[in-house]
Amino acid sequence: MEGRKGKILFVDDDEGVLFAAEILLKRQVELIRTESRPEKLPEILQSERFDAIFLDMNFTGGTTSGHEGFEWLKRIREIDPEAVVILMTAFGDVEMAVQAIKQGATDFILKPWQNDKLVAAVEGAVKRGQRRPAALGSKAVQGNLQQELEYASEVQQRLFPQNPPRLETLDYWAVCKAARGVGGDYYDFIDLGHDRMGMALGDVSGKGVSAALLMASLQGCLQSYAPQHGESVDTLIADVNRLITTSTDSSRFITFFYGLYDDYRRQLTYVNAGHVPPMLFRNSTQPNGVERLGAGGMVIGVLPHSRYHKETAQLNEGDLLVLFTDGISEAMNASEEEFGEERLSRLIRQNLDLPLSDMTSLILREIDRFADNASLRDDLTLVVARVK
Repeated sequence: MEGRKGKILFVDDDEGVLFAAEILLKRQVELIRTESRPEKLPEILQSERFDAIFLDMNFTGGTTSGHEGFEWLKRIREIDPEAVVILMTAFGDVEMAVQAIKQGATDFILKPWQNDKLVAAVEGAVKRGQRRPAALGSKAVQGNLQQELEYASEVQQRLFPQNPPRLETLDYWAVCKAARGVGGDYYDFIDLGHDRMGMALGDVSGKGVSAALLMASLQGCLQSYAPQHGESVDTLIADVNRLITTSTDSSRFITFFYGLYDDYRRQLTYVNAGHVPPMLFRNSTQPNGVERLGAGGMVIGVLPHSRYHKETAQLNEGDLLVLFTDGISEAMNASEEEFGEERLSRLIRQNLDLPLSDMTSLILREIDRFADNASLRDDLTLVVARVK
């Protein structure tokens, strides 16, 4: 962590959690103050300023049906409206976490946490807290907004998989290019154990910070529930849809593709929730054609009780799977002509043997050339995977 290491306040009524946090973070920050009694918060915050506050969502003996953290969040906001507050919630309790964001939390982290993710969250929160000015004029506000966007972009990049699982029978590569620094495109590779990996690609309606927040909520839901559902990917997407729908503005929705890849059997069991159907280029059959993976159901975030059905694709050595958001196919030039799926498919067929990283770079270069360096109208996300 660059510069001053920062001061954080860690509030949780579980002494074991406080002890673990203090041991883990004492070298990461200049000062970590722990407190097990949330009622002490007003007194503490009136006398001391912290770069970030980590606050548990649930306190034993709370009076708000397990949501006492919301009340303390409100109290913190009354004392310091600009405070950086990270809510901590129990594993799988993503719906409450999404509500916390809507009620003023800066971010949330799931418990039990992974140590590296907690450290990263602390570093990001402290950096954001240290950027808070004491007073803002109009120019300062503009500068602060730019800093916030830069911070949001940094945070979003950390949400993308940093250490994706290694597989014996599948190589894969992904790239995301946001139109406004931050965006609503999402991809993920989730280690599910037992030689299985979850592969996800989503596109949140809208752009900018609001889309990025919904994207983060989607990631939290998926990473919490995917290990519990295994091959029942249809039930998984139904549950994710229900959580997103009940906690999100009705005008927002997400197109989403999720597949569970079995490394031993070379099988992809998937659900397509209204997303652009991925392209599957077969190595041994249909040399000039392409299969599309479109089965599944409607987009996420519209109807809470939507049902989805899954399909399984048997993959073979040399097959190439290409997932993309519509920012790729709908990229436009000055004449309002779209890049198009046919042009994309032809470009891929002509370069099937390229290394995956080179293939993604080539596609993005061709889109830039086609658009003649025009400003991006939408986020561009591309995932390519080759069976070996």
